[in-house]
Amino acid sequence: MSVVKLFILGIASLALVACDHMNIAEIHQKTITGSDYRSYLASKYKAVVKYEAEEMVDLPDAAHFATKAMAVLNDKEVPGPEKLENWYVHEDFKEDLKKASKRLDTALKIGIKETMPEMAAEAVVGFDCWIEQAEEGWQVDHIQLCRDRFNTAMDGIQEKVGLTITDDAKAERKIIIYYDHDSSKISADDQVFLSSEVARIPMHEKVSLTVTGHADRKGPEKYNQNLSLKRAIGVHEALSNFGIGKKYIGISAAGETTPLVETLDGISEPRNRRSEIFIRLNF
Repeated sequence: MSVVKLFILGIASLALVACDHMNIAEIHQKTITGSDYRSYLASKYKAVVKYEAEEMVDLPDAAHFATKAMAVLNDKEVPGPEKLENWYVHEDFKEDLKKASKRLDTALKIGIKETMPEMAAEAVVGFDCWIEQAEEGWQVDHIQLCRDRFNTAMDGIQEKVGLTITDDAKAERKIIIYYDHDSSKISADDQVFLSSEVARIPMHEKVSLTVTGHADRKGPEKYNQNLSLKRAIGVHEALSNFGIGKKYIGISAAGETTPLVETLDGISEPRNRRSEIFIRLNF
């Protein structure tokens, strides 16, 4: 490469660094209001910038997040969470961060930026903070604080949407309701319970539900098979009445073949008289 080109690249790099550091001052002067995702995200990045610049005297990382905060406020497309490959993170931290990145990506796909913007912003900034501290790698308490911040936000998101977001990027949950002996009637309490659970399910085009009816071993096997099917059909109808389209709900009947509690034949076991509703978002 020619000396002229090297000189030009050097000047360009210095200009970018200067611009990043100017963003520290600019974001500090910003008054950020609003209750949308952009506002929450920019505000939380601003707090990170203040901490890195003033308490940690880490101007490079403060400048990085200041630039990101300004992009959140000004750019047409909101920048996403940090990419692990862009940071020199020690191997000891990589596996947990990879899993967290997958979980966060799944949460964002559900639409949490619109439905719970502050919690979504908290999860993103907590993750970014975690990566930044893991790259530094020596302040164990700071790494743990950022990790806890991310996990607390993700716990809140999961609680609100009624789904568990797994390390392999699945979003799913199992709900169980129980029955009186020889009955397929859903109790009044369980009707209320199902209604509240349905209200938490993201009405996402990729949501699917499977209802499986079960029976205990009291009575003939064929009778129990039919009884478990009636239980599944009853839950299917209840879910439909609560607003979930029937095309999203599959049903199956397991009879007495998959008990929660193993018993001898002819034994009545309340925990085996159940329907299991498995909710999954398929990405």
